[in-house]
Amino acid sequence: MSFSYNKREILRDVDISVDEGEIVSLLGPNGVGKTTLMKCLCGILKPSHGKVMVNNTDLSNISLRDRSKLIAYVPQRVPRIHFTVMDYILVGRRPYIDVNVRKEDMDVVWEVVHAMDLDRFAVKYLDTLSGGEFQKVQIARALV
Repeated sequence: MSFSYNKREILRDVDISVDEGEIVSLLGPNGVGKTTLMKCLCGILKPSHGKVMVNNTDLSNISLRDRSKLIAYVPQRVPRIHFTVMDYILVGRRPYIDVNVRKEDMDVVWEVVHAMDLDRFAVKYLDTLSGGEFQKVQIARALV
């Protein structure tokens, strides 16, 4: 896969394979294309050449909703809206919710909240959290 902003090539012939359950870190100096690569992987940016495959499926051939069930992206900076931690994490279930929030959705949210030790923050507002606490909540939202 390759990606260019206008005519400036940022990523060239990137070829990555990640197995299920494998944890991968993306490291490098500022400005080398780490964020651009992540945005291509989750469909925010479209590669100028090649494709992104997940489970042998070309992500450009599936809906945003179905793509959101496969990939979650936690950006470096996100504006803090006036939501409670629970409401914000629940938004991560949006791809799975048809009309109403089901008990199953709340069970998934609470499971992640407990696992990440966020119980004491559940009713707090995002704009009252420290930077690290907010980042942890964003990860919880991605996990649900």
